[in-house]
Amino acid sequence: MTQKDMLSYGLTFLIIFMIFVWSLYKNRFVFADKETNFVYLYIGTAFGVATAALSGIVPLYHLWIAGGMFVAVMYSPYLGIMSIFIMLCVAGICCSYSPEQYVYYEMMGIVFCMLYEFVPEPDDIKRVVQSYIYFLIIGLCSNASLYLVTNRLDYTLYGNAEFVFTLIYTVLMISVVYIIGCFQGRKSREKQEAVDIDRLLANDFELYERIKNEKPQLFRHLVVVADVSKKAAACIGADEKAAMAGGLYHEAGKLMDGDDYFSNNAAIAKEYGFGEHITNIIMSHDLKHELPKSKEAAIVYFTDNIIGTIYYFRSVKKDATLTNEHIVKTFFNKRINDERLYECGLTLGEYGILKQYYIECFGK
Repeated sequence: MTQKDMLSYGLTFLIIFMIFVWSLYKNRFVFADKETNFVYLYIGTAFGVATAALSGIVPLYHLWIAGGMFVAVMYSPYLGIMSIFIMLCVAGICCSYSPEQYVYYEMMGIVFCMLYEFVPEPDDIKRVVQSYIYFLIIGLCSNASLYLVTNRLDYTLYGNAEFVFTLIYTVLMISVVYIIGCFQGRKSREKQEAVDIDRLLANDFELYERIKNEKPQLFRHLVVVADVSKKAAACIGADEKAAMAGGLYHEAGKLMDGDDYFSNNAAIAKEYGFGEHITNIIMSHDLKHELPKSKEAAIVYFTDNIIGTIYYFRSVKKDATLTNEHIVKTFFNKRINDERLYECGLTLGEYGILKQYYIECFGK
């Protein structure tokens, strides 16, 4: 390697490292709970860099990507992708990658890291198995396609040992990191948030008392939404307390002055430490502001909008021709294919269960 090449690699590494530090700063909120969380970043990055360096000695191929995948699972996909850039620089220097190989490994890292944004909850065994199979299919297809493209569509390479080993490493990486993602990773932060929900539901909670005393009419509406949402969550095995807390505070911003109570919602959520999960629930009951990212958020959205629609037809339009059952069925028929609800995680079966629950609930 010439001095010019070494300088070029050094500058590239420096630039990507600076981008990584910037990404680390932008994702600093994920380290707010525990200082020990940095350990996972050290482990993932150290494994990736060490494996990338060893790739120049032994044929480890893209095994170093597992380090970035681990960071993606424990923190965020974007932080994992940035760490992979660092590892790619090391691997490229040690293994003298061609431009095509840089593209190949970079795309592989991005695909693998983004997959772990959709790791389901570990208690839903059926969804865990299904998503694992999907992950393997997507990972193997991506590996095979990128391998072919970067080798100028030479199909004869599909039978060589290198290609077989890349597939084996892909299955190994996805399997190991997937298991970690199901039982730890970003799920640990959600469990930490769940501990605080009892505080939000306590009758002596400051915000609860403020709404009850200052906005009694609003309080009655929030209690109804909370109660209906809690029972809806129970029907499909979702988090009842989270749905109840989200329903109870989804319009808490109306305590403050101003027409845009969603901005007030965000301020209140931050002031009272709602956490990401509950904050998303109260911010997504109107899809114009934020999209539901959990079943509980979708449930509160359903409850509030169905109640609002029934109120509109009964009290504003004075229309008694439409039954509550018809209103609920029409609402769900329009939402079943709504792309804005894809992130909430509801299955078609759960949509059916919820629709029947709301029909029975509001038909009485």
